[in-house]
Amino acid sequence: MARDEICRLTLEEIEKIKGFNYDEFNDEESNKYPLPQWYNRIRHKTLADLTVSDLSRGLRQDIFLDYIGWEIVYRLDNDILLGYFRDGELLAGIGLLQKHWEQDLALKEEVKKLLSKTFQKKLLLKAVKSNKITSNDYKYILDSLYPLIRELELGKKIMEEPGKKGLRMRLWR
Repeated sequence: MARDEICRLTLEEIEKIKGFNYDEFNDEESNKYPLPQWYNRIRHKTLADLTVSDLSRGLRQDIFLDYIGWEIVYRLDNDILLGYFRDGELLAGIGLLQKHWEQDLALKEEVKKLLSKTFQKKLLLKAVKSNKITSNDYKYILDSLYPLIRELELGKKIMEEPGKKGLRMRLWR
């Protein structure tokens, strides 16, 4: 299925594709809690209509990552600093998509392209220099991405990292 087709699906349609039988009105007990309430509110939305908050929560909760991963990558390609709780949250959490790569190598390649572009164009460093993110957010994102970069075998990546005495170089092998 192509990315455009995937992003037009609702979570309810994905449930059916995956063979889940979910009845939002049948479980009064679980509807007392925030997570099921949130899910019931968004399950009729298309992936393209989900908010950054919804995508962040879906990523954290591991909800249909093989599908919402496509929308996350698409949005990150337009703005790598997207997040709900903190800037760069979606980029930092993108490694959670790894477990779906065996079934969807195209998603893996899209993540690889996104990360390559991010580091080749030094987009994170530029965000720090322009005060769009803090150096703590920058470190959080890099530390989160480090295992993913190794897994994707992106090779040596030399990045400038903000430090107390200006910029220093960080070498990843």
